Amino acid sequence: HEFAGLFGFTEVEIESFINQIEGIEQHELDKLMGRLQRWYNGYYIGNSGIKIYNPWSVAKFFNNLTTSGDLNAQPYWLQTGDSLALSEYLTPRFKRLESQLTELISGREIEVEIDERTNLSNLNNPYNDSAFWGLLLHSGYLSARSVYRNMNTLAICQVCIPNYEVAGAYAHLISCYQQDHLLAASDPSLENYKAMLMALRSGNIDKFAVSMQTYMEQAVSFHDIPNKAGHSSGSEIKQEPEKIREQVYHAFMLGLLAGLHSSYFQLSSNREAGYGRYDIVLMPSEDNQHGLIFEFKATDNPDKLLAEANNAVKQIEQKRYAAILEARGVASGIHIGISFCGKRFQIAHQKVEYSLKPGQEFQPLESPYSESNIS
Repeated sequence: HEFAGLFGFTEVEIESFINQIEGIEQHELDKLMGRLQRWYNGYYIGNSGIKIYNPWSVAKFFNNLTTSGDLNAQPYWLQTGDSLALSEYLTPRFKRLESQLTELISGREIEVEIDERTNLSNLNNPYNDSAFWGLLLHSGYLSARSVYRNMNTLAICQVCIPNYEVAGAYAHLISCYQQDHLLAASDPSLENYKAMLMALRSGNIDKFAVSMQTYMEQAVSFHDIPNKAGHSSGSEIKQEPEKIREQVYHAFMLGLLAGLHSSYFQLSSNREAGYGRYDIVLMPSEDNQHGLIFEFKATDNPDKLLAEANNAVKQIEQKRYAAILEARGVASGIHIGISFCGKRFQIAHQKVEYSLKPGQEFQPLESPYSESNIS
């Protein structure tokens, strides 16, 4: 506890580093501070209240700045190579922990049990999840905002992904898992998965729909989706069946879209915007990119698929989910409604140009990894 500030760089130290940069205007230095917060900050040390920056990534950033003058943040985390080792422990647990991982990558906290005496023998047990969460925490892939300790070596922790850089590492791990899974099934499935993501990046929703249909037929099992009675994988569902089905498809699409993380500034899920909560939004990182807004519906009746997909698009418009894109100055977006019935689905979409009202000024995006949300 008393040495908490020595585990990495503190806010004061980062400000000091930035203020030593010469030849850059103050507003650019302020923007750089926010950028470093989102990318490299977010590690809570004990109950000290001190939050620190990843020292490795900060050192790499300033070293790169001195040699090239580049002020853009980069994902140095993946270059350490430890994500490859983590994937070995993730693979046998992925299906069971998928919903928790997608919650994390969407910028939310989850509660997990941490084994503070994690060792290799525990990790090799694919059902010892407390050892796996302990590995993620101690290797920097999670940050613990609060800790409740039992009398033994287990601790109940509220954990989150600390920053945008580490979120990219998760997306990379999930994408690698999916590609390995598809490659084990058949090469065409892998190529189709890549084509599907490429179609979304380019804004070709018709091609995306065709590729997604092939993906559903080749790579998705009926055991992965809920049936008409509102059951999933043989377990009893006590909630409203249609809402449960939507949640399952929502989680399925989150995992599917994780491969786009590196192409977009932010993938967020189930957050407030306009007059409600959107399902998934992909925030573009380039000025000429479309923003993507997804809304999902589920039905028992395949004859209602098109109507439900159109209703999803209308909901995006009526509840003004595009406000989150407009707030960052995104010029255009694609509103995508997808309705599901088993392995069948229907996609409706609308391309929309966003424009400022007279006198309106855009506000900067509040990232799930920004200082205001983490503190």
